[in-house]
Amino acid sequence: MKSFFIFLFFTINVFAKPPLIILIGPPGSGKGSQAGLIKSNFSYPHISTGDLLRDNIEKQTLIGNQIEKYLENGSMVPDSIILKMLYDRVHLNDCNKGAIIDGSSRTLDQAKYLCNVFSDEYNLIIFFFDLSDKKATKRILNRVICKNCNTIYNKVYYPSKFDEKCDNCSENLFTRIDDNQEVIIKRLTDYNNQLPKLTKFYMQKNNVFHLDADQPRDKIFIVIKDLLLHVENNF
Repeated sequence: MKSFFIFLFFTINVFAKPPLIILIGPPGSGKGSQAGLIKSNFSYPHISTGDLLRDNIEKQTLIGNQIEKYLENGSMVPDSIILKMLYDRVHLNDCNKGAIIDGSSRTLDQAKYLCNVFSDEYNLIIFFFDLSDKKATKRILNRVICKNCNTIYNKVYYPSKFDEKCDNCSENLFTRIDDNQEVIIKRLTDYNNQLPKLTKFYMQKNNVFHLDADQPRDKIFIVIKDLLLHVENNF
């Protein structure tokens, strides 16, 4: 029987630094949903690199125009763009007590950057979300998102109570432009190509966990919440 989560390496210390929670996993593995639960329970800001990218596209910035071409093709946005936006966002005042990063560490260079740049200011806690390509694809093809509050729904697993409307704010739900079969296959291929290098790199670090993401979201969050309560209680 597959265990719910695989304990890799964890050491409880008296944390003098706030946590920087890094969520890693294939598209559709539930990172955004768990980030939302962490935010609502611990009040850490949720930094989604995808949202940062899409915000630049919506505002039609110079970077946004470049980003849009990558996303439409299902290509990975260059590390230089991702990391510059991420650095600026983490150093805003609302991250002083901790933050959640969802969607970075997709390459070895990104992982090294996060550890090198932020480890002096934060205690890094890494969660890998493990999910098969088949399950990830099914989730993504049925994913819809609120235009206003970014709440994530799934037409099969977690549908909204009101058809095409958000339960929280009644705004319309939409499907992301890159949530299609062709782009999904490319994104999963890119992730799977990077995963062995990421796993090897983080195996050398403390506070790294692999989670079985093929579970109900509430069950996954119980594991995450228990760990973060230990962290918060040891500030």
